[in-house]
Amino acid sequence: MAGLKGLIKGDRPDQEEDAERFIVGATERLNVHNNKTTRERVYKTYTFSLTEAISQKIDNLLDLIPRKQRASRSDIVKVGVTYLSSLSEEELNKLVIEVTRKN
Repeated sequence: MAGLKGLIKGDRPDQEEDAERFIVGATERLNVHNNKTTRERVYKTYTFSLTEAISQKIDNLLDLIPRKQRASRSDIVKVGVTYLSSLSEEELNKLVIEVTRKN
């Protein structure tokens, strides 16, 4: 590190101690993550078809979500399924009839 001034070990013991704690902590966090040899998959991949219009509606819904809230197209589908499952059978049937008639 020739040419760099003020970087001699021992010049700033407080900052060196802080840096060392940071490095040790990062290493410990990394080791915790690396110790997980087998990860359980919490999701299963499914494939289904969407019309271009429905796909565009999903993208439009994503645009309404604030950037700091990370969401994916799958999240939008999950929200939709969660909402639909909260409807009564009559409400769900009415909505399904309405949507399928449009297509």
